[in-house]
Amino acid sequence: MNFDWTEKEQTLRDDLTALFDADTRAALEDLETAQTDEIRETVLGVLGRMAPTGYLDVATGEAGLEEAVRLVAGQEVVAKVSGALFLAAEASTRLFASLVAGHATEATKSALLEPVRSGALIGAVALADGASEDGDNVGVRATREGAKIRFSGRKAFVTNGPIADWVAVSADLDGSTVVGLIRNDSPGVLQGPRLDTMGFKGLAVCAMELHNCAVAESHVLGLESGIDLSRLRRLEDLILCVASVGLLQRALEAAKSHANTHRRGGKPLMGYQEIRFKLAEMLTLHQTSQLYCYRAAWLLADADGPDAFDAAAVVRSAKVFTAEAAERVASAAAQILAGQGFVTGNPVEQAYRDAKYFGLAGTTSEVARMAIADELLARNPI
Repeated sequence: MNFDWTEKEQTLRDDLTALFDADTRAALEDLETAQTDEIRETVLGVLGRMAPTGYLDVATGEAGLEEAVRLVAGQEVVAKVSGALFLAAEASTRLFASLVAGHATEATKSALLEPVRSGALIGAVALADGASEDGDNVGVRATREGAKIRFSGRKAFVTNGPIADWVAVSADLDGSTVVGLIRNDSPGVLQGPRLDTMGFKGLAVCAMELHNCAVAESHVLGLESGIDLSRLRRLEDLILCVASVGLLQRALEAAKSHANTHRRGGKPLMGYQEIRFKLAEMLTLHQTSQLYCYRAAWLLADADGPDAFDAAAVVRSAKVFTAEAAERVASAAAQILAGQGFVTGNPVEQAYRDAKYFGLAGTTSEVARMAIADELLARNPI
């Protein structure tokens, strides 16, 4: 594995870094308190500026996960600036567009991929099923009706749901998994209110219900033999790993800046050994998480990587490690800031709330650990 960025990867990083000027950063900071329409406007504006860099094209075409290393090179820059923007952009560009690019008809690709890659269309992916108020699993079911497929059911947590133009919804059709590409304003689509989440308040999320929603066969992926979503879920976990690294870096930099500029007991905070030890541990967790992401991306980019044991195990391992590292570093940063870290509105307080998301989103830490153990037993039976 080569730890140096190629010229192409470094160019992407440089172009993205230049894009986030002071005005753009200020607008992204306002996402935390923005209304839904303001979030959509900001996300579309930044996506449109990202498009010329080529970032929105990476890993959304035929090459797919073969571009995982180049993808992470760019993702790391965006995730450091704004976690909410990063997750919104990835849900649209990497998850929604990857499904379209990998499984849709040529006509559907032509209609949807170009607007996504130019930053003019926001997509969402609804994979996780919902639950009724009494706790029963609901899920989404699909049934055939002539030349249309009708979708009914509930999805509990749809990132970009309130701001998306199109949503890719997974469903069960006669025992196989299919994915319907559904316009957000289609008859039978009912969006719940935007969820008031503990963290990532700048991310627009809602529940979604489908009531006998008719979707043309041309917009249903996997009709012939079903669709395997394992690679998409692996990509989703890699995205969450990078998001964790971005949060780690923001929290570390805020804590280090505070320690360098504030005094306590007559001397700078950085003069206390306990503060130095905390920062050293935070840096260690950040660097390890960063390398874990690179390793996972490198394995996914290998010709057989997405389906290989090592790739699956390492992505899940990276997901668990980076999620838990984010919580530890955010907590340590809040401790260094003391009272200031407890006041709403500073980057460390926001990181502390956001960090919990990574262990819950995608493959949860508990499920990931069980899957890693199952894979180990399958490879080395007792």
